[in-house]
Amino acid sequence: QKLSASLQELRDRHKAPVYSLSAWFPEASLSARLPFDAAVCPTSAEIQFICREASKPSRIEQGEELWTAISTPSFAQELLARGAGEEQAAEELGRHLTRLLGPALA
Repeated sequence: QKLSASLQELRDRHKAPVYSLSAWFPEASLSARLPFDAAVCPTSAEIQFICREASKPSRIEQGEELWTAISTPSFAQELLARGAGEEQAAEELGRHLTRLLGPALA
């Protein structure tokens, strides 16, 4: 009981908003050119994590590859403060993902 309450208190104190973006790309268009299936992005102010969904256990790609990007809490907070809707948030996160992966894809 006490442990459960302590864990819930920790969760409540450390909640932070994030946005996620999942995007389909042609088969092997990214995975053949990127040296990773998942990465944390400590130098990005907008994206904290990206991964190729098929790299997860029991996930199979079927003709296309799905990549997911997770925003940083500070970028999500900025989007919320500006009143960005879902579409605008997705567009901005997509631009930042493209910028982040650009050097590897050039």
